[in-house]
Amino acid sequence: APTKARLLLVDPTTTAPRAAWEAMGSPSEPDAAQRSALEAAYAGAERAFEGRDVPPPEHWGGYLVRPQVVEFWQGRPSRLHDRLEYRRTAPGWTTRRLQP
Repeated sequence: APTKARLLLVDPTTTAPRAAWEAMGSPSEPDAAQRSALEAAYAGAERAFEGRDVPPPEHWGGYLVRPQVVEFWQGRPSRLHDRLEYRRTAPGWTTRRLQP
């Protein structure tokens, strides 16, 4: 069986404002408290993680996937589909166009 691992496909600390990343750890309940309570929770998270990385919440999980080859396919009415293959190599990723 695969080993459960902690996984983030994209590092949100580099792609989202820090406050938004901190808020991701908050409970996802359908009803929110008053705006002032949400702002107080934000402020508390900012203080708690000041000067250090914000860890993902314990309830987040997934599987670590390290693909060697990825293909993107876009269909076209003419059946001249676009197929692009990305292959992992030592220096990085190479790209090639495949036949439809």
